[in-house]
Amino acid sequence: MRPLIVGWVLLLPAPVAARTDEESWPTRKPRFKQGVDHKDRLLQSRKYFSRSADAYLDLHKRGMRAPALYRNLGNAAVLADRWPEAIWAYHTGLKIDPTDRAMREHLAFVRAKVIYPSSGQGRPDADVWPIWLHRPTLYEFLGVAPILYTCLCIALACFW
Repeated sequence: MRPLIVGWVLLLPAPVAARTDEESWPTRKPRFKQGVDHKDRLLQSRKYFSRSADAYLDLHKRGMRAPALYRNLGNAAVLADRWPEAIWAYHTGLKIDPTDRAMREHLAFVRAKVIYPSSGQGRPDADVWPIWLHRPTLYEFLGVAPILYTCLCIALACFW
């Protein structure tokens, strides 16, 4: 009976936190949509995208961490012409989910838009991993490592 009560106590704060986040999400979506609706008027649409990026950044400052948040923040920052913030958002999102292909493509797009000096100073190193190839996570490596180690031991024993 005691573990059941502890379980209920642990579950109680979650809906309260989720409700405050859900209340804040509807205020971000219309700002982005207003920017899309006013795409013919560049300065006005940038203002809405900038407000949307600020709202997403506010979620980050309040402690929300999700790949979708950083993708939305990066997209809004790109459309508001805030390139460094967009690159930071995509990098932070990729730290959470390194296998997110769309976020990698968005990061590559933003990096291509940055004008670097002719000396190449400040240019990031080229990513040697092909964008179309699945990037394994640390957990996938840890799952495959014992199998590969066992196969290597068997192969060495047979060779010996």
